[in-house]
Amino acid sequence: MAEGVVMIRRSAFDAAGGWPGNFLLFHEGIDLAWRLWDQGGAGRYLPDIIVHHPATNPARHDRFYRLSARSRV
Repeated sequence: MAEGVVMIRRSAFDAAGGWPGNFLLFHEGIDLAWRLWDQGGAGRYLPDIIVHHPATNPARHDRFYRLSARSRV
């Protein structure tokens, strides 16, 4: 799940436990998607939606490399 544009029924979001609080950057959508799928949910990809996000370097966070590697595990 790309976190740029996400629409989830509030009841499903709450039942899945919402956004995980233990990730610094990235992986939140993957974690939430897996928990939603575990509950029988389904995803839908809409490639026509365009999201604009300014280019930023995630390594600007001093803990980026350590926490990103931890989250991937």
